[in-house]
Amino acid sequence: SSSSSTTTTTTTNPLPLMLIDLGLADFYLPRTRYNVRVASRHYKSPELLIGYEYYDYAIDLWGVGCILAGLLLRREPVFRGKDNLDQLSKIVSVLGTEELVVYDG
Repeated sequence: SSSSSTTTTTTTNPLPLMLIDLGLADFYLPRTRYNVRVASRHYKSPELLIGYEYYDYAIDLWGVGCILAGLLLRREPVFRGKDNLDQLSKIVSVLGTEELVVYDG
C-alpha cells in the first residue's frame, strides 16, 4: 500500500515595490533657497505646499511620517488632495492650524 501526501501552498499578492527618483536630491545648506517642485503631492510637507523655498530636513521627515501613517491606518496615501491647496486643506482638517504661522509670500 502506498500513501501520498499533498502539499498546499497559498500565495498572496505581494505589495508593490515603489521606487523613488533622487534626481532632485541635494545637500542641505542653511538659508539656501530650494526647489519646491519636489515630492509627490500626497507626501509633500506643508512648507512645500505653500511654496516656502527655505525648507530643511523636516520635509523628508514629513514624507516618512505620511508613509508610516499610511501603513498604520491602511490607507495610502493618508491625505488625498486634488491640488496643493486641497492637499493643505486636508492636512489642516486632520492636524489643525495651531502650528501654522502667517506666510508672507
